[in-house]
Amino acid sequence: MIKQFENIDFERIVIKVENAGDTVQVKHTTKFGHKELLGAALLTTDEDGLTGSRMRLMVDAIEVFSSDFEPRLIYAGKDCPVGQRFYPYLNRNIDQSPVEVTYVDNSNASAYPYFVHLHLVTNPMK
Repeated sequence: MIKQFENIDFERIVIKVENAGDTVQVKHTTKFGHKELLGAALLTTDEDGLTGSRMRLMVDAIEVFSSDFEPRLIYAGKDCPVGQRFYPYLNRNIDQSPVEVTYVDNSNASAYPYFVHLHLVTNPMK
């Protein structure tokens, strides 16, 4: 099942995932109305795969879309160019590696940083 969250206007996004194997897609729009970030996260269990074990979000792909401004997406210290997909490290705790999105306004060279966290708030295996 795919859950989509669109036009989220906060800097921290908390997503509730109900079932292991669900895919979460996030389309993030800044409060300035600039750009969109589409992130997909697949819910997986820890290595032991035990029922009730601590769950993690695994980022499958992050894609940046641009129109009149040029965003920079940085994940785990790596840059994701506009229009390309970046596949970050698998099985990382998302809270430890937030997605940093910087929207650059080329007209005045100002930048707006956003930190988008995909955070698991429920344990669907319980």
